[in-house]
Amino acid sequence: MKTPKISIILPCYNVADCMDAMFESLRKQTFKDIEIICVDDKSTDNTVNKIKNFIKQDKRIVLYKLNKNMGVGHARNFGLKKAVGNYVCFFDPDDYIDIDFLEKLHNAITQSKSDVAKANVKVGEKIRGTNKKIRTNKFYFSAQHWSAIYNKKFLLKNNILYPEDVITGQDVVFLSNIVLHADKITTIDDTFYHYVQRDDSLDSKQLSHEKVLSRIKMLDYKIQMMKEHKFNTNDDKNIFIQEQILIHFFYAFNTNLSKSDKQMMFEWIKNNYSVIGDDKFLPYQLKAIKTNNIRLFATPIQKTKIYYKHRRKDGRREIYLFGIKIFSYKKSVKRIKHLNYKTYNDLALDIKSNIHKIPDIDLIVGIPRSGMIPAYILALALNKRVCSLPEFISGQFGGHGITRKIDDTKPIKNVLIIDDSIDSGKSMIATKKTLGELTRKYKCYFGAVYCSSKTAADMVDVPLVILPQPRVFEWNYLNHSIAQIACYDIDGVLCID
Repeated sequence: MKTPKISIILPCYNVADCMDAMFESLRKQTFKDIEIICVDDKSTDNTVNKIKNFIKQDKRIVLYKLNKNMGVGHARNFGLKKAVGNYVCFFDPDDYIDIDFLEKLHNAITQSKSDVAKANVKVGEKIRGTNKKIRTNKFYFSAQHWSAIYNKKFLLKNNILYPEDVITGQDVVFLSNIVLHADKITTIDDTFYHYVQRDDSLDSKQLSHEKVLSRIKMLDYKIQMMKEHKFNTNDDKNIFIQEQILIHFFYAFNTNLSKSDKQMMFEWIKNNYSVIGDDKFLPYQLKAIKTNNIRLFATPIQKTKIYYKHRRKDGRREIYLFGIKIFSYKKSVKRIKHLNYKTYNDLALDIKSNIHKIPDIDLIVGIPRSGMIPAYILALALNKRVCSLPEFISGQFGGHGITRKIDDTKPIKNVLIIDDSIDSGKSMIATKKTLGELTRKYKCYFGAVYCSSKTAADMVDVPLVILPQPRVFEWNYLNHSIAQIACYDIDGVLCID
C-alpha cells in the first residue's frame, strides 16, 4: 500500500453528535494522499461506532482506542507516534475544513521548504486569522494550532509534543515550542479552517479551579522555554512575552474566576514579573504588583476587559491592550467627525470626471513623489508625454510606449506641472522657485487634483477638485500626521469612518 503524504490526527472524546462535518470535509478533499488517524480517548457515547461507520465509507481512516481517558494532549501525541506521513495536521473533530485545505497547505509547505504552513481561520462567517502578523514575525503564531500543517521530521527532531499534564492550554505550549524552533513558517490566506465554538469546549469562558491550575502550569512551561531560548533580537523576545505569555495570562484572568483563583493568578504574575521584562510590560499594573494590591491590579481589567484607557497627571491619555501600552496622546487632540479619504481608484475617477479642465498641453510634469501618480494617469488618458520635475529641469521630456505613438518631434510649448494636492501652497511655491527661468521659456500651467479650499485652489491655474481637511490619501497615509491619531481596523487598514 502506498505511504500517505499527510497524516490527519483527530483526538476523539464524546463527539458523536458533532463530527460529521469534519469527516465529510476530509472525504471531499482535493488532496487524496492522506491517512486519517482517529484516537478515541475512552468515549462514553457513540463516538467509536460512528468512526467505524466512517471507515466503511473511507478506508483511509484508522481507529485507535485508548484503554482509559488520558486527555487530548496524550491522544494527539499517540496519533503522532502512529503517523506515517511526511506531514501531519492536528484537527479537532467538531470543526471542518475547506475542500482544498490540504492541497494548498501541502503545496505551500513543500514549495517553500518550511517547517510549518498555516492557513486562514473562520469562526462562522468572520475571518479570525493572524497570518498577516505572523508574516512580520513568527512569534505572533500563538494560537490556532489546528490551522496548520507540520513537517513531521521537524517535530520529532526537536521533540515537540503536547504537554500531557496540561488540561487546557496544551496547544499554545505546543505552538510556543514550534515558534522557538522553526526556521521558517509559511502562511496562506485563500483556504480556511472553520472553527466551531461549543459551550462545553475546554476553552469555554468559565474556568474551573482545575483549569486555572492547568493555565498556570501552561504559563510556567512558557516561562521556562523563554529562559532557555536565546532570542536573536529584543523585538523577538518582546513579541514572545506579549503574544505567547501575557495574552494567555489575561485571557484566563478575564474569565469568571473565584476570588481565590484570581488571587492565585495575581501571585503568579507577581512572582514572574521580573522574568517577563522591565517596566514596558504591564506599566499600569506595576504599582499594584509592587504593593501587592490585587484590587488595583484588577480594576482596569474588570472595567473594560482587555482594553482600557488611563489618564496621567500631566494630562496625556494612554491606551492599553492586554495591559500593554499601545498608544499615548495629548488631551488637546480633537475628535475627527469625518475624514475625507481618497483611494487610488478615487483619484483616477476624479481625474477622469474633471479632465475637461485640462488646457491644451504638450507635456505633463509630475512633482515627486505623489504628483507622479496623477501625472501618469493624465498622460495615459490624454496620450501626452510625461516626466518628473527633475527630468524636466534637465531637459529629459519622456518618450512613449509601443502601442500609442506620440510625435516626439513636436516642440514643447505648453506644460502642465501637477501635484496630487495643495493646502498651504508651500510645495507649489518651492516648485516655482526651482523652475526659475523655465517658466519664461515654456508656458507653464500649475495644477493640483485636490485643493483643501477655494483659497488653495486660487494658488494654481488648474484646480480639479475641492477636498476640505481633514483628508488623507491611500498612497501616503502612513506618512501623514493624522496617522498618529487615526483608528485602524485590526488588519492594519485605515478606517474610512
